[in-house]
Formats: sequence, C-alpha cells, structure tokens
Amino acid sequence: MTMGATDVASDLQDSCEISSIAMLISLSFVGLVVAFFGYRLYRTFLALLGFVFFSAIEGAFGLFWIQQATGADVQKKLVVLLCCLVWGVLGALFCVRHAERLQRKLGFMLGVVFGIVLVCGTIYAVKEDVDAQLGHHYKGWDIFALSTFGLPIGLMCGYLLRSRFRPALMLATALGGAALAVRPLAAVLAPGGCLGAEGFGAGAGQKAQAAIVAALAALAFCVQLCTDPERRRGGRKAAAEAPGGAPKPAAQPEVTLFPGDA
Repeated sequence: MTMGATDVASDLQDSCEISSIAMLISLSFVGLVVAFFGYRLYRTFLALLGFVFFSAIEGAFGLFWIQQATGADVQKKLVVLLCCLVWGVLGALFCVRHAERLQRKLGFMLGVVFGIVLVCGTIYAVKEDVDAQLGHHYKGWDIFALSTFGLPIGLMCGYLLRSRFRPALMLATALGGAALAVRPLAAVLAPGGCLGAEGFGAGAGQKAQAAIVAALAALAFCVQLCTDPERRRGGRKAAAEAPGGAPKPAAQPEVTLFPGDA
C-alpha cells in the first residue's frame, strides 16, 4: 500500500491541477487515519478490510495484465473489475469466518513485514549520504543491504511479535500510515512540486522524511496503545474483580471457649 501510494505521489508531482493536489492531500489524510486508528479500523471494519485487501491484490494482477498490451482496454477493465469484486467478497467472508485463527498467524507475519519495512526505511534515510561517499562503483549496495539484513531482522521481529497480534498490527499500521501521510505531502511541498516552498528541499530530503515518518509512527503507536478499548476493558475488569486494589482477607471462624457463650 505504501509503495503504491509513493508511486502515485511521484506521478502526480509533475501535475499542478487542483485534482492532483486534492489526491495527494487525500492520501496523506488516509495515512494519518490508518496510523492513528489502525487497530480500531481492523476491529470495526474487519469485513471491509478483507474486501479491500483481496480486491487490491486482484486489481494489482489485473493492472499488470492490462499493461502488457494495448487494445480492448474497456473489456479487460470490466473483467478485472468483476474479478476484483469476486475476490473482495470471498476475502471478506474468509476474514470474518477465520478471524481468530488468522490473528494467531498474522502476529508473526506482521512482525516480519515491520522488520523489513524498518530496514527499508533505514536504508532510504542514509542512501544519499552513502552514495556520496562510495561513488558509482558501489551502485546497488542498497539492494544488497536490504537482501542481507531485511530477512534476518524481519524474522527476528516476527518471532518477538508472534503471539502479540495487537501490538504487531498497531506497529504495522502506525509505520505504514505515517509513510503514506508524509510522502504525498513531501511531493506537494518540494521545490519541484505543486506547492513548492523555498528552502523546503533541503529539509525534505530522504533523511528528514525518514525522521518525520519515524516520529509520527512512534506517536501514532503510543496513541493506539493508550486508547486501545480492549486494554481499557481489561483494566476495568481487573479493578472490578479486586475492589480497593487488593482482595479482602477471608473471614476467620469465631471460636467459643464454652458452649454457653454462643
């Protein structure tokens, strides 16, 4: 999702129409919503998320097929649209029916994705400086570094989050939403963009964008964690089970020395 939004932002950066600016700002708004309310969206719109996810996968395959050759574009788009609807409905039914079982496996998968994205963000932040120091003789070092460190760090994060689906989903949505929010705004405000600002180019470099994404993701994760409704319900349930913060001691039976005292 993030990479697709980045490509859209890059394509729209050269166009300064109102619709293009509105599209970029809308992408940023969607990114903020995902970053700060990702887990709530999952709990509330599980079927809708399943529909969007599976239909988006089918749409990506369909777009690749359409781009292979020109001609009969309308017919091919109708076929792709129909297949997207079918995939979306099946995905929604699948997610609702197997939600609990999916959560046990998605914790590991989301951890792997989070680790790989973390490595990608780090490489993206230092790429300009490393390229300047190494020169063109080491071109492609970033791909090698990603393949070398991405999978081990991803597997490590997946292992740590394998049984922690909620924090894994919060981390993934916070980081992905933050990237989706920052990149379109950077495309709009960059000197070559639609609303180019003087002096913004140096501050909107790769390192600065990565720092902004990291800070926004950390803030969004903290907000999601602190406003988690299930965490609140768990705290209230524990307080209800132990009034006053500690259980009352069991009553001791009264002992009488003489039967006549009772």
